[in-house]
Amino acid sequence: MRIIVKENQHLKLIEQGEEVDTTPNFNKLVYIPEEKSVIGAYMIVGDTGKMIDVLNIHEELDNAGVFMDNAESYNIRIFFSKLPKSQIEILGTVEGKEGFEYIKIPYWLYKKMLKELSIKRYAGKKRLSVARNQIYGDFLKMINNPDVERYFYTIDTDEYSHQRFKSFQKHYKP
Repeated sequence: MRIIVKENQHLKLIEQGEEVDTTPNFNKLVYIPEEKSVIGAYMIVGDTGKMIDVLNIHEELDNAGVFMDNAESYNIRIFFSKLPKSQIEILGTVEGKEGFEYIKIPYWLYKKMLKELSIKRYAGKKRLSVARNQIYGDFLKMINNPDVERYFYTIDTDEYSHQRFKSFQKHYKP
């Protein structure tokens, strides 16, 4: 049995005598209580020597409906972050997910960047849907970034999602 818990839940489990699985998981953050750190899968898109740039995309089911093939409709939110190499540990590549690395991050640093570093990935059958309010601002510019495109095509293998992604890319006017 695999259990993934938050820091405050860990103490309750210790009292109950349960073991916590700290095996890295692509779709979720894993908390390591002994080290007060988390392990997450992120795409490294830059390295400046002392810092790395990571890309993380949140997938959020939008409850707009279900497609005829039972794919769930979802939106994406794109986050770029800088992490100090002196504070993190790159554990290795994620098998089957080109460009992704498992990164161990101290919990205190994760909490400072909670919005950008939290992992929200949907493992079920899904199809991209872009919310109307997303087409304003920097969203269309961001999905034209080659790193975002590479990330998206790695995490979503649905051909219809790819077509929708390309369609929204065409709407961007630099």
